[in-house]
Amino acid sequence: MSLLKEEITHLLKVIKTASKITEWLRANNIIQYEKVDRSPVTLADYASQYYIINKLKELFPSDKIIAEESKSSQLISDDITLLNQCFSSLDLPQPKDFKNLLNYRGMESNRIWTIDPIDGTKGFIENSWYAIGIGLLIENQVKFSLISIPNYNGEMKIYKAINGNGAEVSSNFIDFNPINVSKINNLNQSKVCHSLHHDNDTTKKFRELAHIKINKPMESMAKFCEVASGNFDLYIRHIKNYKPKIWDYCPGDLLVREAGGKVTDLNGDPLIYKDGRLDLPTPGLIASNGLLHERSLDTINSII
Repeated sequence: MSLLKEEITHLLKVIKTASKITEWLRANNIIQYEKVDRSPVTLADYASQYYIINKLKELFPSDKIIAEESKSSQLISDDITLLNQCFSSLDLPQPKDFKNLLNYRGMESNRIWTIDPIDGTKGFIENSWYAIGIGLLIENQVKFSLISIPNYNGEMKIYKAINGNGAEVSSNFIDFNPINVSKINNLNQSKVCHSLHHDNDTTKKFRELAHIKINKPMESMAKFCEVASGNFDLYIRHIKNYKPKIWDYCPGDLLVREAGGKVTDLNGDPLIYKDGRLDLPTPGLIASNGLLHERSLDTINSII
């Protein structure tokens, strides 16, 4: 494995603390901005990314970093004051060189860290599920991932996947228990999760054609976590009119596969990562328990 045991321990502390930061800011004041593409971003996105980058820079100074947020010009002095209050309340050192570190991207390397500081910002704002994701790629292969769902039904859940060593989850940060995908083999008995805000028409047609009765729209890469844990059997994603981002998919991709499932594009091929990008040749992907995969591919390809 490419990481030492103590390095993984440090990374677990990093994602746990980032989760505490986002939850503190959500509880005290959700300061919201708007990106160029009109999607929302919050102070918590920036704070989480700053903290994770700062720690990755300390732990792995020679590695490259790819992160979602870049422009922080919207921040004003009151925002920085609230940020300082947050870090003080959590007994963390006061943020230094905040804007520069937020945009730090490390060194050129075949080891690339991906950071999604808040995946599902709308869910975060609406007091619903959201996730924080960290992935490590070495020579374009996902080797390690962490996903935190800070408010999973009132508790923090942290999911961990190591290439070749399975997937695990913890609710107390002490005990990690193995997770596995479901054994459902009939498509019409399966449970499907899908995006809360995107491709609902496609998912609805898929469910109708496959006679699936149970479905749940949800935010973020939590969908990968639910499939990996066996709570849901399928995650269908029809991607239209935008380029998928590597930080949204690589942590969950490894998690599902290490839990015994399957993740592919709509041709049935594994996801391809190249030069810090997700190279997706088809308009979508499927994550499944593996048993339902081929039938799910046939069904969705008959729709789109």
